[in-house]
Amino acid sequence: MHAAERETLILRLLSDRGFVGFQELERQVAASPATLRRDLGRLVEAGRIELKCFRTLEEVVGDDSGVTGVRLRNAQSGEIEALGLQGCFIAIGHHPNTDLFKDQLDMRDGYVVTRAGLQ
Repeated sequence: MHAAERETLILRLLSDRGFVGFQELERQVAASPATLRRDLGRLVEAGRIELKCFRTLEEVVGDDSGVTGVRLRNAQSGEIEALGLQGCFIAIGHHPNTDLFKDQLDMRDGYVVTRAGLQ
């Protein structure tokens, strides 16, 4: 798959789901972590997405249409920032900490299956 095709797929996944985990992105795009970092970097440079580093997620805000924003805490200053958006990508590691939901929620490959909108 060429870079332009991967970038289009990344943007579509973000638009459709509002959130895409890194491992899910690897599976869907069929690319290495290094390739995905380059693709994400190009999307940032083109102004298509914005990466927020040194932030912790306080809250994902949404309505029936899906994700409408997030509240982020700057890990260095402690300041809270509200950011309006229609989707978000959060890289939090390579092993989901979802064992406590096993046999309770819909799961796929260790990840909780999500749907667009609030349910």
